[in-house]
Amino acid sequence: MKRRRTRVPGAALPLFALATIISMASRSGAESPVSAPIATTVVVDAPPCIGRPYDRGHLVELLRIELATLGVNEVVVPRAGTPAEVDPARLLATIVLAPSECRDDATEVTITLVDRASSKSMERRMTLADVGVDERPRAMAIAVSELLSASLAELELAGSPPPAVAPPPEVHAALVYRLVPAMDAARRETDRRILEDREEQSRRVRAGETERAVRERAPELDVSAFTWAMPSRQTALLGGAARLRLRGSHALAFRLGADFAMGDVALESASALVGAATASAGIGVATRGPTELDVFTTLHAGYGFAHGTPSGGAGDVQGHSYGNGIAALLFEASLRLPIDARWSALVGVDLGYVLADVSFLSDSSRIAGIGGAVLGASAGASLGL
Repeated sequence: MKRRRTRVPGAALPLFALATIISMASRSGAESPVSAPIATTVVVDAPPCIGRPYDRGHLVELLRIELATLGVNEVVVPRAGTPAEVDPARLLATIVLAPSECRDDATEVTITLVDRASSKSMERRMTLADVGVDERPRAMAIAVSELLSASLAELELAGSPPPAVAPPPEVHAALVYRLVPAMDAARRETDRRILEDREEQSRRVRAGETERAVRERAPELDVSAFTWAMPSRQTALLGGAARLRLRGSHALAFRLGADFAMGDVALESASALVGAATASAGIGVATRGPTELDVFTTLHAGYGFAHGTPSGGAGDVQGHSYGNGIAALLFEASLRLPIDARWSALVGVDLGYVLADVSFLSDSSRIAGIGGAVLGASAGASLGL
C-alpha cells in the first residue's frame, strides 16, 4: 500500500519524533509484533557533485556516520544513471537529492525520502544560500538523518499498520536511546518555561504595584474653581485655587495652595465689592484606588477687603473701603475621578468658619464682608507630576 506523499518542515521533525517516545519506550524491550523481513540498506541517489553546490563524497562520508548513530550501517550510493544493486527485500529506504545536476548557483536542495517500512514518502526543502559551502555536507547529512528518524519513529505509534519491511533491532534501540533523553530534556524545558512565565508574571505584578505606589505618592497639582457663601454676611465669592497635594505614609496626605476670590453684594442702601487672597495649608486623609476621597482640615490665611458704594437714594450714606488680615478654618472633602494615567477630575464641598474677618458696615451693622460660617463647592482637575 502506498501512502500519500507529504512534506514535513525541518523544525517539526524533532517534535514529531518526540511524540512517539512514550509508545517506543513501552515497547523497547518487546519483540516486533510483525514477521516482516529485516531491511538494513539505505540507498542515496545524489548527483556526483564535487565542491559545489556541495561535495557528494564528503556528504556520503558524513551521512554514513549520521545513519550509523541511527542503527543503519549499510548505505549504498549508485553511479549516476545506473540502478542500485540492492536486494529489494533488504531495502529499507531510498534518499533522493534534487536537482539531479550539479549547478554551482543552486540555492536550495530538496531531500525526498521513500520509506519502505512505513510505505510512505516525505520531503524536506533545505536552503543552501545561507550555509557555507564547506558546511553544506554536514548540514545535509543531519537533515537526512532527522527525516529518516522521524519516518521510522511512526512505526512505534500505537495502532500503526504493520511495516512492509522491518528495520533492524539496532534502529529501534537507537531511536529509543536518542529520543528518551530528548523527552526528559523537553520536560525540563517545559518546566523551566512555566517557572519563567510565573516569575515574569510575578515580576510584572510587583512592578505594577511599585509603579502604582510611586504614582500614588507622586505630587499632584490641583487647579479648581470654587464658590464660598457666607450667609451671615449676605456674601458669596467666586474664585480659583491652585494647590499642591502630597501623599504621606498610609492614608496621610498634605496640601499647600493659594486662593483668590471676589464677589459683588447688592443691598438696599449700598453695594459692595468683596475679595480675598489667601494661602492655605491642610492635612488630612486620602483613600487609595482608581477613585479617591480626600478629607482635609485646611487653614486659609491672607488678606481680605470690602469696598462699599452708597446707593443712589441714600444721600446720607458714605462709601468706605476696608481691608484686613483674614483667617478661616475649613473642612474640605473632594472626590478624584480618573480620566487617564495622569489626569483626574475633582469635585468637592467645603464647610468651615472665618476666624478673623473683614466686613463692610452700614449704620454700625455688618451687612457684607468675609466672616461667619462658610459653605462652599468646587470643581476642577488634577495633574500627576
